[in-house]
Amino acid sequence: MIFLRPDYLLYMMVPMAILFYFIVTGKSQIDTIFDKKILEKLTVDNDTLGRVGRNMMLFAALFLFIIALAKPVLPKGEIMTKTQRIDLVIALDISKSMLATDRYPNRLEFAKQKIYRFLDAFNEARVGVIAFADDGFLVSPLSEDTNTLKYLIQNLSLDSITTNGTNLLVPIVKTAAFLKEKKEKILIIFTDGGDKQDFSKEIQQAQKNGISVYLYAIGTEQGAPITYLGESLKDQDGNIVISTLNKSVKSVALKTGGAYIEGGYKDRSITMMVEDIKSKFKMQQIKNRKIKDFKELFYYPLALGILFMLFAFSSLPKRSVSILILALYTFTSTPLHAGIFDFKEIQKAHKAYQAQRYKEASDHFAKVTYSKRDASSYYDLGNAYYQAKQYKLAIQSYKNAKADQVGLKYKVYFNLGNAYFQTKQYQKALQTYEIAQKLKTEPDLEYNIELTKKHLQKKPSNDQKKNKQKPQNDKKKQNKDKQNKGKQKDQGDKKDPKKNKNKPSNHKNDIKPKHISKQEIKKWEQKLQKSKPKTMPMRFKVKDTQREKNAKPW
Repeated sequence: MIFLRPDYLLYMMVPMAILFYFIVTGKSQIDTIFDKKILEKLTVDNDTLGRVGRNMMLFAALFLFIIALAKPVLPKGEIMTKTQRIDLVIALDISKSMLATDRYPNRLEFAKQKIYRFLDAFNEARVGVIAFADDGFLVSPLSEDTNTLKYLIQNLSLDSITTNGTNLLVPIVKTAAFLKEKKEKILIIFTDGGDKQDFSKEIQQAQKNGISVYLYAIGTEQGAPITYLGESLKDQDGNIVISTLNKSVKSVALKTGGAYIEGGYKDRSITMMVEDIKSKFKMQQIKNRKIKDFKELFYYPLALGILFMLFAFSSLPKRSVSILILALYTFTSTPLHAGIFDFKEIQKAHKAYQAQRYKEASDHFAKVTYSKRDASSYYDLGNAYYQAKQYKLAIQSYKNAKADQVGLKYKVYFNLGNAYFQTKQYQKALQTYEIAQKLKTEPDLEYNIELTKKHLQKKPSNDQKKNKQKPQNDKKKQNKDKQNKGKQKDQGDKKDPKKNKNKPSNHKNDIKPKHISKQEIKKWEQKLQKSKPKTMPMRFKVKDTQREKNAKPW
């Protein structure tokens, strides 16, 4: 065991030792007033711990809290990580026109919310922030600290800049200097466009420095008044100024290789912009880094310290001491399962599942299942086993997922059918799919049902195997009859007409039983490999199997 923050042990122990000395050596106010013999007659001793015992409990609790702060861990080894990164600059317009109220509560706050969403959606980005109006300044250098960037952007206001107007040339020039060593330069401007109509200089400057400008337009064509210091801004003639969205700014984005976006309240504009940047620009590969993996142990001293703290500040009669000691013994002797810290195991399982480390995810889900033993935990465990291709274990987990909710029950039967399919138990798969079909139906389920039926038809029954042999025997009999010139056959037909009536004729026996041809079987085997049944995990996103729209198994 090691401590990640050993400095806490050094700096906190010294003041605690001093405090311990003063408390132990000092006397209470009652001890200074009354004599010791008189005090023994006046007091009723119903407290088992006493003053010394309480002090010991208190300092034991403080000691355990310091141990917890020092972060005790068990080393688990090293993990190799591969990361990708892309550098870009966000420029926020903080001119007075951004206080127009055609976006709630105003354009500036609306733009800030969109930037927060962008930072959350683009984890691979290292972002620098510029604020500008007619002039500009650097808010933050390139940083991966999302929380710090959000804090700095949140505190931006019109008080940060004294000039008026919107000059888009400012963020372009500053981005060129800011990213001068980068081959690909990306600038995202959140603005209403200002009043300018000719942006030829901005376009020329961006093209000269190789900057791709993304313009996120804030505002509407109808516009709104500008509220500043509680009053609507007015022009020289006393008329209220109505600020509208300047769509002429679109040319800057389109002619520099970026994109123009007009954002709304509930849309995918931020997601689409992130996807467009990822598709156009190459991520920078960062060298593999070794990260040490630890198992956290802080919660053990923390829980024990809280328990000692309760003992120190509570009045405990003698009768209760034995009960508390028994409870403490039971607590410390019983192994702590994931039930107390399920959230940690679920978080680890989620990360492992997303990283396609399904074996690791199943180990974490198994701990959660052992603790919770509910339908959702068994279902998650089954999904992890399924993705790890441990289909027999997945089947057992799905069977244990006794769900009451119709939605979860349907997904359990759907995935159970998939697991049966993967183990080539097609009859059980079909039965399970049909149970799921009674709860709900959808194209994927119908596809899997037809796929399973078709696969069942590939195996000929025993009757079909016998019928395959019959035509061969009848053919030998025909050749023998031809050698005898058909005489015996004709005589036999005349002597026993009833027997001939029940016996199938040769041309009927020559007809082969209907079965799938080898070419069709081969074609379907190729089809099956490409179109495996889909899984539908409840909590995780799994890549769907691709197939043509409305494609049928036949």
